[in-house]
Amino acid sequence: MTLPLLLLSLGLTGCALKYDPKDADGDGWPRGDGPLSDCDDDNELTYPGAEDRWYDGEDSDCAGNDDYDQDEDGYRNAYDILGNLVDGGTDCNDLDPDINPGVSEIYDDGIDNDCDGVVDDEDIVYTSKYEDHDGDSYGDPDTGESIPEEDIIEGFHVDNGDDCNDSNEDIHPEALEICDGVDNDCNDLIDMDDDDITDAEVFYTDVDEDGYGDEATEYLACEPANDTDVSVAGDCNDLDDTYYPGADTECEDVDRNCDGVYDGLDVDGDGVKGCDGDCDDNPDDDVTPGDSATIYEGATEYCDDLDNDCDGLTDDDDPDIVGTTTYYEDFDGDGFEGTSYEACDSTDPEVSTDCDDSDASINPDATEVCDEYATDEDCNGYADDADSGVTGTTTYYSDSDGDGYEGTSYEACSSSDPTTSTDCDDSDSSINPGATEVCDSSSTDEDCDGYADDADSSVTGTTTFYSDADGDGYEGT
Repeated sequence: MTLPLLLLSLGLTGCALKYDPKDADGDGWPRGDGPLSDCDDDNELTYPGAEDRWYDGEDSDCAGNDDYDQDEDGYRNAYDILGNLVDGGTDCNDLDPDINPGVSEIYDDGIDNDCDGVVDDEDIVYTSKYEDHDGDSYGDPDTGESIPEEDIIEGFHVDNGDDCNDSNEDIHPEALEICDGVDNDCNDLIDMDDDDITDAEVFYTDVDEDGYGDEATEYLACEPANDTDVSVAGDCNDLDDTYYPGADTECEDVDRNCDGVYDGLDVDGDGVKGCDGDCDDNPDDDVTPGDSATIYEGATEYCDDLDNDCDGLTDDDDPDIVGTTTYYEDFDGDGFEGTSYEACDSTDPEVSTDCDDSDASINPDATEVCDEYATDEDCNGYADDADSGVTGTTTYYSDSDGDGYEGTSYEACSSSDPTTSTDCDDSDSSINPGATEVCDSSSTDEDCDGYADDADSSVTGTTTFYSDADGDGYEGT
């Protein structure tokens, strides 16, 4: 019995029930709009608290909700209780708020989640992907799922699930394994258990704790196995802390500084002990080839790639070197070497090709020219007029016939002869400007004035002839 009916029965005990105009359907709830009012006073089955009869179009419990949205997901059921289509109805399962057109299809659950009529969206292409949260291109193996291609996020969804730590971008299968106590490359091996370790260090056992280890005890590790192990080798006696590289020596007959030389002995017999200035006292030293008996302090430095005099300098680096070869370099840059220097070895030639390596214009390829210094420009040993190939000469004239007049031309850089000709025939001493023009059968211009015989007014040796001036046939003039 509802609360209003109960109150009515208690107040009217022994009296007949009468019609209440505020409760027309007699369901005990007065009509009105309040939360305790009958939302349909013409239907005794509709009142607050009544059992809702879904999909009949009635709000039986007066709750104000849509009678066709039982799961209250915002989508109406498609049909009423008589099988009729409901206006705007699209919910294919009104009893489950997670099934309606607004949700995403869940792959492989056998349910049409988004009410599109296709179970598991068989018409959509799904791809197996993993989520990559640290952006290293390797996904978290626990996030593998098949998702629609349209939902794939580039750079976030990846094809593999091989990342063993998806919160650290420096940890993935392609990372370098380093000494940090972490499986950096995701192969289930950490630090020295992983053969791919990249930054392991070399350590040596240092029994005598002198700071140098025995190289025979070398091992790789991220950290030394013992507190006394060191990363420097070279100890030739790891049971005695007075033996190590660089140890002080007292010219003893032992190799206390581990350099392979017994300091107190003259092992190679050159008269100098290792501790007294012999930098190679071991004739069996494979590191320093050569005769160790010629190597000691004060010895002569030779071109042999050895520090013979033990001054720390070898061959050309040692100013005391002897036995060098003379080479020639191209000081003036003209392509010909002419400046000499001494060296044990060089790519420069051993002969000079430049006669003056201080002047780039003087070399075997240069042209010999006349100059006031008589320079041998082409380096053939001849200068100016002495060089048949000289250029820039002047034309001079010599007196070949000895008549005191020059008429034979020649080329020279300089000469005391004149640069003009004064003899019209320097092959005949009787012909010159000082000669007398005479009559001769060859009509020779003896005085070089340009006229010969009768054409020359100064001619001598003529003959008297007579002409017929009046034309009477008798010559008289």
